[in-house]
Amino acid sequence: MTLQTTIWLAAGAQASLLPDASSVPEGVELREATAEECGRGLEDVASGEGVLLGLEGLSPNAFVLALGLKMRFHGDIRVGLLLPGDADRACRALSRYCMVDRLFTPADLEGVRWPDLLARLSNEDRPRPRKSLDDMLADLEAKLDEGAGALAERVMKGLATGREQHFLAKVVDPESGLFDGPFMAFKVEEEFKRSLRFHDPLTVLLVDLPGSAGLGGEERGLVLGKVAGVFLNQCRDIDLVGRYDDSSFLLILPETSEEGALVLARRILDTLEAEVESPTPLDPAIAVVSVPKPGVAHKDDLLDLARLTLVQAWSGKGKERVKVAP
Repeated sequence: MTLQTTIWLAAGAQASLLPDASSVPEGVELREATAEECGRGLEDVASGEGVLLGLEGLSPNAFVLALGLKMRFHGDIRVGLLLPGDADRACRALSRYCMVDRLFTPADLEGVRWPDLLARLSNEDRPRPRKSLDDMLADLEAKLDEGAGALAERVMKGLATGREQHFLAKVVDPESGLFDGPFMAFKVEEEFKRSLRFHDPLTVLLVDLPGSAGLGGEERGLVLGKVAGVFLNQCRDIDLVGRYDDSSFLLILPETSEEGALVLARRILDTLEAEVESPTPLDPAIAVVSVPKPGVAHKDDLLDLARLTLVQAWSGKGKERVKVAP
């Protein structure tokens, strides 16, 4: 998203790391947040604006402020976090949990002027090519089996006459309401190739619910619907969630590190156990696989490693039911 005219600064003790105000682009206003405004959760921030938070010297702390802002505005606000030079992995994991859009270390800010900093906060420094709808559907037809390819051809014709809902109906799993297996196979390959091309992290979660295999009929549909609700509530808009097989689900997390995905996986495990009631225990287990990773050169390598990691997760108990691929 392109930021509007106001950038809020709550940099605390790290304000000295920011560029000199003389390089602020015309039409952009830098607004220093007072301690009182921070104490009220920056309630005056508006949709489309940007916020830069310092990790030191704020009350409430930057993570609380970031999470509150993202929950209010979702994707309609950009939040950057200024990290100290000695920031550890826990800081980065918490940042992902709180949906911070961009992290800035002292090295990142050295010699940077405001136009460059704002471009990074907006992600305008990382352009992504956009495929046309025809190209995407052509890829779908090429990657999937003959039956799904014929479906893609019909979908292309349907979209040409404005029947987008017809497309969704054909790629959605009727039991869970999530994307079906063939569509997820296409998307995981697409995201894997994008990750390799742009050197961005990509993580997949393979979530298995062995207890769901014994459910049937309406009872099964109700349980899987609740499970789908947990996934959708915990994931971001850019994440992809769908079926993998009869008892498993695949979550594709673009631009997500192993640390951030592990936080999400544990949160999903806790929520499934606490909130989803089932006649038979679902006994969830989750495999976490991130790339780039040595030995993972293709999409099939990624999924094979996820399956092997899931076998290890099955043998664990409690929090050990979440396993990260070695």
